[in-house]
Amino acid sequence: MSMLSPRLQLRVAQKQILTPGLVQMVTVLQLNRLELKDMILQEIVQNPVLEESADDGTQELTPEEVQALLEAERDLADPAPADQGILDTVSEAARQTEDGGEQETEPVERAAETPAAEAEPAEAPAEQTTTDPFDEIDFGSFFDDYLDPGYRSPSAENVEKPSFETFLSTPVTLGDYLRSQLSVLALSDSTRDAAGLIIGNLDENGYLEVSLDDLAAEGGVGLEELEAGLKVVQSLDPAGVGARDVRECLLLQLESRGAREGLAWRIVADHLKLIEPRQFKELARILGRPIEHIQIADHVIRGLDARPGLRYSGPGARQVEPDVAISKDGDEYVIDLNDNDLPQLRLNRDYRRMLDRSQEPDKDVRNYVKERYASAIQLMKNIEQRKKTILRVCQAIVQRQTEFLDQGIDYLKPM
Repeated sequence: MSMLSPRLQLRVAQKQILTPGLVQMVTVLQLNRLELKDMILQEIVQNPVLEESADDGTQELTPEEVQALLEAERDLADPAPADQGILDTVSEAARQTEDGGEQETEPVERAAETPAAEAEPAEAPAEQTTTDPFDEIDFGSFFDDYLDPGYRSPSAENVEKPSFETFLSTPVTLGDYLRSQLSVLALSDSTRDAAGLIIGNLDENGYLEVSLDDLAAEGGVGLEELEAGLKVVQSLDPAGVGARDVRECLLLQLESRGAREGLAWRIVADHLKLIEPRQFKELARILGRPIEHIQIADHVIRGLDARPGLRYSGPGARQVEPDVAISKDGDEYVIDLNDNDLPQLRLNRDYRRMLDRSQEPDKDVRNYVKERYASAIQLMKNIEQRKKTILRVCQAIVQRQTEFLDQGIDYLKPM
């Protein structure tokens, strides 16, 4: 029977892993232009040795100079191990063994190849022309034959399909929402025009910051019509829209809840400054009500929305900017990388002295600066590699799709 006992075994295995630099390079390559800009700005904030390049006349510190300093510091910090001679001897023996194996197998391979070479007739090799296999396939006739449903009526061939723009969602703005409510109300033309003028002058929070006198002077509308239009706008949803200050906004919301002349109404109308620091005892003394009632009214007031129009004034869709622009110059297509507003990075020279042992004796500080410099250099290399990769990909696409760019969609080729 075999006895179970603990054993110590040493194994050598090879496996592929992604280094942090390679992971960052792949991540940078996947980012679009706006995401790359955000990443660069974030790295500038986190890495003190990385800064945005400016045309101030100062001499920049190149990555090659920093790399030389880092390698020198690494050589001083990591001397050769004590068993370096043994390692060199083992490596040399393994190299000689591999060379001997190659020399032994070479005559056998040469002997095996000799009869085949003699059997071939001595003919001049025919000139070969490289052709694209995709050009030899007639995709148009293939799909026509495969997808032919038979007889087609003229009406079926000329069906007008809806435009793609009809399926795009459009965000509803505060002005659109208020105008849709205004369109179903029975109002006079003058009042409707005045209400539309007021809606057009509301800010993103739903407040009317322009006085009615200025609107009357600029819009050519009477002051009475503007006051009537303002009442109509203040009656629309969301409650509180069209107010001229926070107090009026909160009062409009309380009125829409049927709490006019209530305790919360009185606090907002006359004692709003006391509710902000939560001076409940003072409010209870002035209004002659228990503190419990004041607390309930405070809870109601804090549940109101001081910016009712903000829910309809969110940020719009983020515009996607292309990374490259392809233009035609004569008979050739020119590819331009769009990196105008991307921050141009450089290394800060002030931290260079911290890599010197004579100027910075603290080892932890030197290690931190080395790590930051190495991270900055890796990021700059990855950004430059991203530019080269995108440029090569676009050059391959233009070379493959030249006929498509010249003559249209009918000449599009599969990639």
